Amino acid sequence: MRLVKVVVDIPLNREFLYLPGKFENKISPGMRVLVPFRNQKKIGWVVGFSEEKEGEYKEILKVYDKEVLLTPELLELSKKISDYYFSSYGEALSAISKNLSLKTIHVEEKEIKERKYYKTEIPESLISSIMKESFTKVFIRFKKEEVKEKVYFDILASIKDGSAILLFPQIYRAQKYYEKFKKYFGENIIFFHGSLSKKEKTALWLRMLKGKNLIVIGTRISVFSPLRDLKLIIIDEGSNFSYKEKQTPKYDTFKVAEWRAKDRGIPLVIGENIFSVGEYYMVKERKIPVFEFPREKVIHPPIQIFHLRKEKMDNRLPFFTRETAFLFEQTLLKKGKIGILHNRKGIPEFIMCEICNYKFLCDKCNGLLIILNNKKVMCKLCNTEFPFPEKCPQCGSRKIIQKTYGLEKIKTTIQQNYPSLKLVKKMDEDGEIGEFNVLLAAKSIERIIEEVEFSLLIFVNGDMFFNFPDYKAEEDFFLFVNKIISKVKNEDCKIIIQTPNPYLTIYKSLKENKPEIFYEKEISIRRFLLYPPFTNIIKIEIEGKKVERLEEKARKIEEYLKREKIFVAYSGFSYPPLKKGKYIYKFLIKTERIEDVREEMEKLKEDFSVSIDVNPERI
Repeated sequence: MRLVKVVVDIPLNREFLYLPGKFENKISPGMRVLVPFRNQKKIGWVVGFSEEKEGEYKEILKVYDKEVLLTPELLELSKKISDYYFSSYGEALSAISKNLSLKTIHVEEKEIKERKYYKTEIPESLISSIMKESFTKVFIRFKKEEVKEKVYFDILASIKDGSAILLFPQIYRAQKYYEKFKKYFGENIIFFHGSLSKKEKTALWLRMLKGKNLIVIGTRISVFSPLRDLKLIIIDEGSNFSYKEKQTPKYDTFKVAEWRAKDRGIPLVIGENIFSVGEYYMVKERKIPVFEFPREKVIHPPIQIFHLRKEKMDNRLPFFTRETAFLFEQTLLKKGKIGILHNRKGIPEFIMCEICNYKFLCDKCNGLLIILNNKKVMCKLCNTEFPFPEKCPQCGSRKIIQKTYGLEKIKTTIQQNYPSLKLVKKMDEDGEIGEFNVLLAAKSIERIIEEVEFSLLIFVNGDMFFNFPDYKAEEDFFLFVNKIISKVKNEDCKIIIQTPNPYLTIYKSLKENKPEIFYEKEISIRRFLLYPPFTNIIKIEIEGKKVERLEEKARKIEEYLKREKIFVAYSGFSYPPLKKGKYIYKFLIKTERIEDVREEMEKLKEDFSVSIDVNPERI
């Protein structure tokens, strides 16, 4: 009797052997089973068979699936995810299928008609690129958001035979496209995302397993759609941080889509409003084809950069320069809608130099310092206390002031000066906003930009969006501003960015509408400092409630890495150092090839219970 190889959802990367018992002829790789595991019962995944060996083996207790749930392709894909992102095989399979129902779901058979072929208006060169019977990567750059829907539809409509996946970073965007495309593709289209119930998700999963000529539209979980006739993958905004999974395995959807397309020998189309630094470098160095839409020249709203200096600030609205305050009032008089963007939610109070705007930071974790009394200041993140600073370390001035800065304070001040205005503060993507004159938001404004005609957009302090210790911080702000520009409905909209540092390269690039200025500067820095795309970064994190124990554990990890001759680029408390009552300590490792440190990382995870993130969104 053959033994059954089973993996379970635990950090240990091992296969366990079981006797099939009465299920000998009912088990195949890709099915879920219930197995005795130590002193408990666990759900596992069958991944293969082994010839019978001497020893005592327990029997499988139950088989949940009547047919294979995970195709051989998805089993192989899970193995790649496990190897690359330092998770166990079981954790990778769990990420794909743990939210599918264990109960038998009866799926209504739907008549899937052969898809109609629509005559498209996109260039023949693009069609020929994506219709190749081999793996190819194609970038599409959308200079205006509004043309994206037409281009994606034309690409999907050009597929005469086979299925396709269209991925979006947010549910609301996926839903918008699903509702529009359903009118044309009917029952051939599926909307798949993580917020579905287990029953709904399982029913759609089984439809994908059995169906053909389908179009799956959804969020990152859709990259695992079990389509047997998959011919094309489109990923919208491939550089969006929402594609990075936050739970183990912390996979990047873009990377998984690339593996899947390459293994199947099918095209991968990446649609972007603006390239990330990595994508720009990829296109430039590897000569990857890029198609731009619309093909004619597009005039974007110009960006004005205003210098935040004490002598330039408005008296009534002290967070605006006088130029900004003038445009604010002018827009209100013309009944235009205004968006105020700021990366501070509440009313954080911190100390800074009145002369040079230097912000005093905690020596321990780089958190902002707030005033306790006239003798002490305290870190807002880790609560460490320090003596009140006597002078600014940057310019030597003794004029240290307490600064109150946040959207709530801005809203209150505007309301006091303009009591009849309708102000709305929105900090997330959900919910209706209703009527307003002025909208206050952070990055959540991205969704609203597509629906509302703004006449004026004001970034209260651009630096606040990237003023934290991370090599990608400036890039994130650069991408965000450019996405806003491409999505603005009103071509006459004015965009203002206030900053205490108007001479930074990022502002020059934005003002002159020359992205290459920013790209080339970033690539030069990253090449010199060995950051992606020139190397891989692995972030190792440990957490605990007691600092002493955490530091002792960190010391042992550092000793282990030193013995294994693994270079640690950084070790210390994370930023912020405290999350949900636990301190977080991190190590950053740079390596040219992930496989060079795989064995050491797996042992580290097994011995020290660490969290490992490959090329994280935040270091």
